[in-house]
Amino acid sequence: MARAFQIFALGFAISAAFHLVAVFMPGISAPSPVWRHLLFVGINGAAAAHMIRRPRWFPYAFALLCVQQLYSHGTYAWDSWEIFGRIDWASIVVLATMPTALVLLVMDARRSAA
Repeated sequence: MARAFQIFALGFAISAAFHLVAVFMPGISAPSPVWRHLLFVGINGAAAAHMIRRPRWFPYAFALLCVQQLYSHGTYAWDSWEIFGRIDWASIVVLATMPTALVLLVMDARRSAA
């Protein structure tokens, strides 16, 4: 399970870097204001660090992020398909990995508490 958290941490670090690049090159991502990209530089950077350290409170905070991401990327993926007839692969990755990461965080927290 430790390897999975390292992989998730790497994914969040890459996502933080992507949002940082999108601040300067807005055309590489879905339309989003600069402040939102900067916000997700911080959120994804923190998530990357916490995937490694996994403090006791992190599964709760991550659950909130998971709900937000499922809503945000889920609606964007749906709109991309319905309106433009294309698959938004970034959203598909987010929709697949966020719940998986949450389940592993909960399992890890339960194991640590026992």
